[in-house]
Amino acid sequence: MKIIGVIENIKIRNIDYDGNAKVDTGAYHSSISIKSVEEAKNRLKVTFFNDASYETSNYYKSEVKSSNGMSELRYFIKLSISIKGSRFHRTDFSLARRDDMKNKILIGRKSIPKGYLIDAKKYKID
Repeated sequence: MKIIGVIENIKIRNIDYDGNAKVDTGAYHSSISIKSVEEAKNRLKVTFFNDASYETSNYYKSEVKSSNGMSELRYFIKLSISIKGSRFHRTDFSLARRDDMKNKILIGRKSIPKGYLIDAKKYKID
């Protein structure tokens, strides 16, 4: 059993990200902050908070209810992530403007690999 904290190091292969993310067991899906998103000819072009760009035809839209109770329609894409050195696995991320949020990436419970335990008392486990 691997133990992770509320803030953990993750890697996202598709956008060359290596940094911290908030593990949020209250969220079902993971979410990542974007600067822009453009849909054209069955393709989605995304610019992320770190200025990385990504284009895909593998996306969908779904309604998401935020912590404030409001629902909104969001795009979802699959990204390959590694949490605290785990093997990379593909998981769904909703795309959202998180400009005013401290944590630009949230890892929801659906994205946490089996065999991981979240210690909510720990900010980050080394």
